[in-house]
Amino acid sequence: MSSSREKELLKVVDLNTFVVVDKDELGYVGVINLFLENGKTFTMYYVPLEIVSALNQVVNDNFTGEYVVKRESLFDLLPQLEFFKDNAQRTVKRVLIDSLDESSGLYTATIELTFDTVTIQKKMIPSHAIFLARIADKPVYVHKSLVEETGDQG
Repeated sequence: MSSSREKELLKVVDLNTFVVVDKDELGYVGVINLFLENGKTFTMYYVPLEIVSALNQVVNDNFTGEYVVKRESLFDLLPQLEFFKDNAQRTVKRVLIDSLDESSGLYTATIELTFDTVTIQKKMIPSHAIFLARIADKPVYVHKSLVEETGDQG
């Protein structure tokens, strides 16, 4: 990636996840707040609830939030598998939340994976890519244009 493109990225310095009740939909809505190096917050809504629960467990081992999944998913199991964590740490390079589909309102992330001397990029659901980055202890970035488009708070 070129150095000019690198200047367009904001590093995520912390995150939090939570669930709110959507009274119109009569259901739960998963939310991820990404706190950026420039002091702004980038927020993603309608995150799958199993990702919110799993990220809470990865970020905070003592999570006792109101919303806890009653049965475990793949996302709950993966952080507990040492061989998976070891391979993720060797393979995942970083995650870039870098595009927004205007028609659907959905963000897309690019995960960079390194295999020996080859780096490949895969497009992913941002919350899933963030989850992998957290397991691997790798950085997450948000493209500046997305923060400007959403008018997120500072």
